Amino acid sequence: MTDATIVITFFLAYKLIKKNISNDPTKGSWSHLEIAILLGHIAFILGQYFLLASDGSLILTKSEILVQVLAALIASDIQDIFVTKRPSYFYSAVLLEYILWSSLGLTAVLSGKFIIGATLFVACISRIAEIINHYSWSQNQKNE
Repeated sequence: MTDATIVITFFLAYKLIKKNISNDPTKGSWSHLEIAILLGHIAFILGQYFLLASDGSLILTKSEILVQVLAALIASDIQDIFVTKRPSYFYSAVLLEYILWSSLGLTAVLSGKFIIGATLFVACISRIAEIINHYSWSQNQKNE
């Protein structure tokens, strides 16, 4: 399971770097919501790694947790498609990712991994920040 943990952590970190740390000159400065989203993604990457690498017993098997992490990765990838093609479905994809991240946090807390659970719950806040950020962006687009 350690090999799968390292591979999925690498893919999540790569996606984070590719999506948020780009050399886009039109980007401008970062807002507080975008910083919260970035920190939430970092907290999720750390939380899922520590959860999958933990030695103690969990209420779910590591395979089931890995499936949840992969489902969250797919939900995150779907958001990029929905933003351009179907903006009304974007909020549903973010809420699906929120549910997956919070269920991982709940799994950690119920398994006695309180620090890991707190890390994952902090990461869930970034999903709410993502919704607020996209809503404010879409309102600005309507006003222009």
